[in-house]
Amino acid sequence: MRSKSSLLRINYLGIFMLIVPVGIVLQDNFATSPLIKGQSLAIAGSWVIALVAGILWVRQNSEKRRNTLGMYVIVGLGTVWFLITTLDRIDGQGFNYNSYLFPILLIMIFIKPLTVSQIKSAASLLAVTTLVLVLLNEVVAVTTDRRELVLDPGLRMTGLGGYEMGGVRWIGPFDNPNYAGPVLAFLIIYSLSLHTRAKWVLILPSLVLLSATGSRSAFLGLLLAASCYFIFSSNRKLNHIQRGARIFTVGGIFLIFTLVVLYRDPTLSYRTPIWSLYVDYWLAEPISGVGTQRITNMIESGEIPYWNSHAHNLVLDLMGRYGSIAAIVVLIVLALAVAVGYRAARNGMTVGFALVVAFIGMGITEVHGSWGYLGEPLAWLILGTLLSEAFLSSKTRQGSAQLDL
Repeated sequence: MRSKSSLLRINYLGIFMLIVPVGIVLQDNFATSPLIKGQSLAIAGSWVIALVAGILWVRQNSEKRRNTLGMYVIVGLGTVWFLITTLDRIDGQGFNYNSYLFPILLIMIFIKPLTVSQIKSAASLLAVTTLVLVLLNEVVAVTTDRRELVLDPGLRMTGLGGYEMGGVRWIGPFDNPNYAGPVLAFLIIYSLSLHTRAKWVLILPSLVLLSATGSRSAFLGLLLAASCYFIFSSNRKLNHIQRGARIFTVGGIFLIFTLVVLYRDPTLSYRTPIWSLYVDYWLAEPISGVGTQRITNMIESGEIPYWNSHAHNLVLDLMGRYGSIAAIVVLIVLALAVAVGYRAARNGMTVGFALVVAFIGMGITEVHGSWGYLGEPLAWLILGTLLSEAFLSSKTRQGSAQLDL
């Protein structure tokens, strides 16, 4: 009973994370309704939520902060935010006040880290709220004729044929199926770690909507996460299979799958020419990148098509748009997140590693969000890292207590 009740305990992190799903729904319904200094209702609502989270943070009791890899990830994300925000300002890019919420959250986490049960509570709240709000919002949008409901799951995401780009892909309140897909994939990945049959209430509708988005990058992330669960599973039915054999099996499957996809679609849905273009941007300005404004100007002039607005690759987009320094810092952050996740997975908690690996996997062929704002993919990267870090810290404390005895 104690573990179940702890999952329902509200804390500052869980409330702060509500900014993401609430903001998505408010922006979808009131995108052109400025309230304060031109800021939309979504932004005003986000700051109200942040204020409530701040009050809970002040009242939150916290254990002593430890200098762990997970905390270095938090510091690294703050560094990335500063670099990206500074370069965007120099480039003359506009911004909204929600940009400041991301570093505020990182500071709150750094000063008052949470326990595993508290982080699970925050993650569960984010998962449930996201799915419920998206579904309710879609019902309202369809019934009021604001948007057509398109649920046409197909084989497009496999790369083996099926649907091409067009109106058959579900976008929901996300404006783009490639933004919707990763959100649903993260919900499924986290829900798979829950030890309750109620998790299928989250998994099944999310899987249907994910299929309807046709987002191959999201499915790649989901498959990579499922592979993590398989490799580190302690299920009795898998205990007779050595971990090395599991890794070899998964690697072989992905190798065959990759070869088939490349044979059927060598350009990976025209991504490789875009990758080459962003490499050229990086070669032109290797330190600071060409900047978003130059990319926007080329699109508006017709020099490049609109789908080249980003690199369709996490690292190449950073290199071409912001330069080498930003890309290197992000790679260091992701490497640290992988390291802490891997250590936790080896010690018995895989979900954090699965979330981080999924984030990286999706980033191979898609750019999911901005490093200057708290979006759902970034939220799950943070939660995954914190789950692993808190789990390892608890194991260390337990070991120290046993030594003291």
